[in-house]
Amino acid sequence: MSKKNNRLKTYQYHLPLREPLRLKQGLYTAREGLILNDQNGSYGEVAPFPGLSQENLEDCLKALAQPHQAILPPALAWGLYMLNNPLMPLAEPLEWPVNALLSGDHTHQLLESAEALAQDGYRILKLKVGLGPLSEDIFRVNSLSKMKLKLRLDANRSWDLNTAQEFVSQLSESALQQIDYLEEPLANPKLYLRFRQTCFLRIALDETLAQNLAPELLKIPDVFVLKPMLLGPQRLLELIKQAAGRQLVFSSVFESGLGLRYLALLSQRTPGAVAAGLDTWRYLADDLWEPNFIIKKGRLNFSDNLFTQPLLLRLKWVRQTA
Repeated sequence: MSKKNNRLKTYQYHLPLREPLRLKQGLYTAREGLILNDQNGSYGEVAPFPGLSQENLEDCLKALAQPHQAILPPALAWGLYMLNNPLMPLAEPLEWPVNALLSGDHTHQLLESAEALAQDGYRILKLKVGLGPLSEDIFRVNSLSKMKLKLRLDANRSWDLNTAQEFVSQLSESALQQIDYLEEPLANPKLYLRFRQTCFLRIALDETLAQNLAPELLKIPDVFVLKPMLLGPQRLLELIKQAAGRQLVFSSVFESGLGLRYLALLSQRTPGAVAAGLDTWRYLADDLWEPNFIIKKGRLNFSDNLFTQPLLLRLKWVRQTA
């Protein structure tokens, strides 16, 4: 566990989104968090996500003010881990693929967005399902599959067993071939053993991994989707070890460019890691940092200034609190 540093500078930020974002957890218009800066010039980011994190920003501020607290909130523990374990890019691989997060309240908007992302070079699309009628989800997935791009579907634990089985049974042959994995389809994790008997799609777990799962359930997922800001460093390292050769997808919760950069570098050096879920940068109205975080043609290039130059904190969206 990372130790807290009494000589930290702490900045609080409020970063608007380009447009309101609707997720299962609610409607979001901005992202808030903390930036930690030590006397060595290292930075860490603390950004619990409302509705997903077990703690909020106020909990992290209180814990930061109590230097002898033994157990830290996961987001604060992760920010301190970043601070104390700075990363630089490795020589290889030089590039890293990223999936694009699709958005759009209406199906035609979503399909237009997918076309634009494909033209921009993305080869993997992530789609949230389970937010509306099942028939609409099925239509969207079957339509997207005609583009011959890989699809990552995330249901955010929205379905019961029967609904999840119905969804899979109505997918076209093209969709079944294009789906990379189905993430968190079930509200009740105990039903994955039964779901696995009828579903031949690859299954990914994300939020459920934060729980202490029985060993037989940890054998179910083909892919571990890892959000360090939600897990904290201790749970993250446990899961990387438990993955035992399965694929790892490092994923963000709408952090600033600092957090996204760190996840990219973590992906580059972690065995088993595949295309990362860092496309949330497109939803932020601005970045806190120079150089700005940016993805070109669906890939990150570790020779870009973003990874080779020191990051400079822009003061437009932040205020110093300590």
